[in-house]
Amino acid sequence: MDITVLNNLLKTASAGSLTVAARESHLSLQALAAQLKKAEIWFGVPLFHRHHKGVTLTEQGQQLLPYIRQVVQSANQLEHQARQLQIQQSPQIHIALNNTFSVATNQRIIEYLTHKLAGHALVFSASETPENLAKMKSGEADIAIVLGESFPQQYHRIILPDLYISVVAASSSAWSGVAESLICPQQACAYAASYRRFLSGFYPSPAQRPGEIPSGSEQVTLSLLLSRNAVGIISRAQATAHQLRPVAGFSDRINASLLMKNAYLTAADIPDFPAEQLCPPENNRNTAR
Repeated sequence: MDITVLNNLLKTASAGSLTVAARESHLSLQALAAQLKKAEIWFGVPLFHRHHKGVTLTEQGQQLLPYIRQVVQSANQLEHQARQLQIQQSPQIHIALNNTFSVATNQRIIEYLTHKLAGHALVFSASETPENLAKMKSGEADIAIVLGESFPQQYHRIILPDLYISVVAASSSAWSGVAESLICPQQACAYAASYRRFLSGFYPSPAQRPGEIPSGSEQVTLSLLLSRNAVGIISRAQATAHQLRPVAGFSDRINASLLMKNAYLTAADIPDFPAEQLCPPENNRNTAR
């Protein structure tokens, strides 16, 4: 039985709600339900009662729960010990900072990581989220600061709630409700989810949308916005710095995450992680939280 499935089973039992457990597990309801069904088939007994108020453990589930918890705890301890041995054998750690954040913020992050990872030789670089993900994949980075919502599951991920940016839909000319083109972030871009939310609010019908121009980074989007009559998703800080005009009624917040190949840090280390809020989003009815 997969430890991940058992861990999600414990989250479901604790929450008493598939919706809450799915959110905590970063899974869809369907995916979580399939995992629970898989566990019940493996154990050969029903584990949950499902009803309109949520889920509760069956008698068999209550009897098995302490043993499941022990297995998960032992597996976590084993994984942690194995990771520590890997870390000891690889003293040099390559860290990809995110240059979307200010120099001052990245300096504080460097100081923070240097303190937390004392004893390791740290090698820093900085680029945007797509490049940082590529560095993780190619082995050029062991830790990366990334923006967005969807990342490969093989990495350890810690969400950094106090490190985020505010983005807007912006144009070089006054927004009249019509644009000659839309700048579409590629899927790997941190702004892709914000772009989809913008489309759902302003262009719900694909037939109404103007042509799309693909962009793989904020710098490309910025160059396109400055050179043509188009609307694109960009940080509020960049929009202000280059005198771009935000589309009224839309702003979004994008959280940063720490991705790690090995568990160098845990969630317990994060409360004092350096924070930066770049132009916090305005409070309006179309702001996505």
